[in-house]
Amino acid sequence: MGITRKENLNQIAVVLLPVIGILFQGLYSGFISTIFLFLSVFFLTLKADKISLTALAFIVSGFAAALLSAKDIKGISEISKILILFTTMFSAKEKDMQNLLMGLYLGCFIASLIGVVAYFFNISSYDLIRNVNGTKTIQGVAGYANTAAVFAGLGTILSVYYINKNKNYAFANEVICGINILCLIFTGSRLGMVSLLFAAVVALCFKIPKITKWIIIAFSAVAAAVIMLFVTDRESIIIGSTLACRFIYWSDALKVIMSHPFGIGIDNWQNLQYDVQSAVY
Repeated sequence: MGITRKENLNQIAVVLLPVIGILFQGLYSGFISTIFLFLSVFFLTLKADKISLTALAFIVSGFAAALLSAKDIKGISEISKILILFTTMFSAKEKDMQNLLMGLYLGCFIASLIGVVAYFFNISSYDLIRNVNGTKTIQGVAGYANTAAVFAGLGTILSVYYINKNKNYAFANEVICGINILCLIFTGSRLGMVSLLFAAVVALCFKIPKITKWIIIAFSAVAAAVIMLFVTDRESIIIGSTLACRFIYWSDALKVIMSHPFGIGIDNWQNLQYDVQSAVY
């Protein structure tokens, strides 16, 4: 039995909507349009089972939390878009998953390509690139380096998947992989690079199970060394001032989480932080 016109349009939509949604990342004025795009692909691929109903409840509660806690439309937009996009991956029907992956792959690639072109041709329009502490960095269509790095990293992982999946197009996917990696590097995002390294190590463990033990030992040794640097107040050797401040900030926030597991109320951190902060920030 052939594919009906409705099914064909559904498949095209499942591919295109993630592409358009990713490229809309930086258009905060297009908040309603972006949320509509991501919600559309969510419902197009939704299965009628408990997992999908849980995913829907998760999105609704997350969106409600964003409305209550975010101070502006930008905050609501960022929380909602990422929430919907990645929750869809867990709730999609099996027959839609390949189309959804292809949509994410194309979206990540186009976003990375725009960022790399802007970097080499100094195109600063729409905040595609920005000088941060004298260093040119890619901000991309997201207008934010860390978000651009997340999609470049996801694109890199998907590139490797498609290189192995379809040998006939291996060269094209290798080129796409290279563009994603370039974009990731030029964002200057440490979070993105560490996340990609972690993903590569996990993939390597699945690919070559024999080396898992040695990777665990190596990571344990590195973790122990990093802990010792913090214990002896020499963490500046491996992290810059901004990252060090974030560690302090997170450490102080963890104290509040431990003492107030059910929260402290919306916007109350600005009052409580002075009682718990361990350094000036």
